Amino acid sequence: MIEISTKIHKELAKNCRISVSKLARALNISRDKAENEIKKLEKEEIIKQYTINLNYNKLGFETHTILLKFKNSIIEKEINTAEKFLKTTQYITKTQKLNGEWDLLLHIVSKNSSDLHQAIKQIKQNIPLTKFKLLTIVSEYESNLETTPSKTQTKKTQIDLNFAQKKFECENYELDQIDLKLIKALKENSRASITQISKTTTLSPRIISYRISELEKKQIINYEIKLNKKLNPQKYLLFFNSNTLSQNTITAQIAISKLLNFNKITKIQSTIGDSEFIIDITATEFSEIIKLNQQINQITNTENLQILLKSENKNFIRTIKSK
Repeated sequence: MIEISTKIHKELAKNCRISVSKLARALNISRDKAENEIKKLEKEEIIKQYTINLNYNKLGFETHTILLKFKNSIIEKEINTAEKFLKTTQYITKTQKLNGEWDLLLHIVSKNSSDLHQAIKQIKQNIPLTKFKLLTIVSEYESNLETTPSKTQTKKTQIDLNFAQKKFECENYELDQIDLKLIKALKENSRASITQISKTTTLSPRIISYRISELEKKQIINYEIKLNKKLNPQKYLLFFNSNTLSQNTITAQIAISKLLNFNKITKIQSTIGDSEFIIDITATEFSEIIKLNQQINQITNTENLQILLKSENKNFIRTIKSK
């Protein structure tokens, strides 16, 4: 039986702005019960923050992942120095500390190859590195399944093609000053009421409601809740190449669906670069990763999986205007 608090923070993760009444109806509980559970999650700091991420592809940008290995041995000092510099680099949207072969992961966006090369040049000039790897994200796969099984089970006993593929094709939606004001406010607290947002932005409630609805409809913003990291399972990244998955065949689709049936796999990304695929995994014990690694090997016909432990991450919401 899944605890009601777990169900609530999963619903809030999908849409932080869902009303208490709608949330109660979705979970078949009373409105008072839903409201009290949310307050409890916030008071006990299980939910640390309601925020958003921008979908930069909708704004005309390509998305990339960069892996860095520092030249110096004092990793923590190097990461702190690097992050101070990266905060000022326009196209870096997120940094994540890593344990393993690599020290830091960067999420970077670029409008064109010139922007990308300029960002890479700045990184290499300002951060002493021994290794550098660039991967361009082209598509993403997530499970459509809503059920949450026990730790020892897969998501479903019968495999079907029940996943969503999101192709990272660039569009060209232009943000104006009103959008930028709202994005800033939602970044601070995406569950803030229309009245609260109106006070901080000086925009009318009618405009706020309409513009947020448009940003949601066009998938410019994605909601996120940040949980207390002490309560979170460990997060890992697996990098690998696979002929099985890279081919556009029914066999590849079945393999992807099999992978997403494991409840510890949250996302699969296909890329252009040295590693064709990246898998996001959550686990409480490293032994679970070793076991899952073997199962992934069998499904993808690969033996060279690179495992990295993700530590804390820092998001930088960039409001880069299209040229």
